[in-house]
Order: sequence, then C-alpha cells, then structure tokens
Amino acid sequence: MKKGKKGQIGGLPSIVLTILFALIFLAIAFIFIQEILDNDNLSDTGATGSANNVWINSTGYTLSEASTELAFNSPGLTTVYNATEADDNVKVVQSGNWTVYSNGTITNATSLVWDDVNITYSYLYGESSFAAVNDTLAAFGEIPSLVGLLILVIMIGIVIAVVTGMAGGRVGTGA
Repeated sequence: MKKGKKGQIGGLPSIVLTILFALIFLAIAFIFIQEILDNDNLSDTGATGSANNVWINSTGYTLSEASTELAFNSPGLTTVYNATEADDNVKVVQSGNWTVYSNGTITNATSLVWDDVNITYSYLYGESSFAAVNDTLAAFGEIPSLVGLLILVIMIGIVIAVVTGMAGGRVGTGA
C-alpha cells in the first residue's frame, strides 16, 4: 500500500466539494418543502360557531371566521334552521339543499332560497406557526426561477478558479 494516496473524493478541489455539498443540501431542502406543500391540512385547532339571520341563495353567505381566523379551512355545517317558519318547530333545512365550500361560503344547491336561517358549524384553523410556514414556502417558491442563474454563476466561478489555478490549491510550480 502506498502511503499518502488520497481517496477519490479527497482529490477533488475544495470548491467542487463545497458546491457538491451545497447542492445536496438544496435537494434535501426542496424535498422537505415539497412534503409540506403536499400536506393540505396544516391546521391543528378546531372550533365551532353559529350565525343567525343569514341567507342561503346563489350569491352565498360567507362564515365570519373565514376572514378572521388564520388558515380557516374544512368548514362543516352542523345544523341549518329556517328561521321564518311560522310554527314553533323551526324547520330544519336538509343538507342536500345547501353546499358549503372550503372557503366558508354557503350557497343553495337547489332552486330553493332561504332569506333568514340560523346555522351552527365547525371548522379548523391554523396557529401562528402556519403563517410562518406559509411565508417561508412563498419565499422558497421564488428560488426555482433563479436556479438557472445560480448554476451559471457557479460554472463561471469554477472555470475562473481552474484557469487561475486556485481550485487546486497551487498557484504555480517552482523552478
């Protein structure tokens, strides 16, 4: 065995190793970010609410928490009562007569329209960590547009380093 023989990776210039490790780190980061993006429900808190004197028609009524709760999602109507029904037994509006959307908007699913209903509902919403994750993901979303430029700058840097002899750690050979 020869002493002092460098392994394959040890013979690479340090700038190439640095770039290689940076690319591996970026690849792992992008995989992690994609996993977060694939998870649609980052919410961890559930809540209930109610609303009186609302309407169910084609224009839709939006639940108030949809605009006030951070990361509002997964609304579900528990009960819907027709408040204008004349008899004391308030008439229940059956679930096939309305549709609730993920943004908290309720519309009629049939030609029937209700101008005065009382509803109870449940929903999920995220905590402040959800906002931080969203901001981070939005920032990372801009990186792919700059990857081509980044690769070009790295390649130019490698060429300059090789041409000037800095990449190998040797400036020149002595006489």
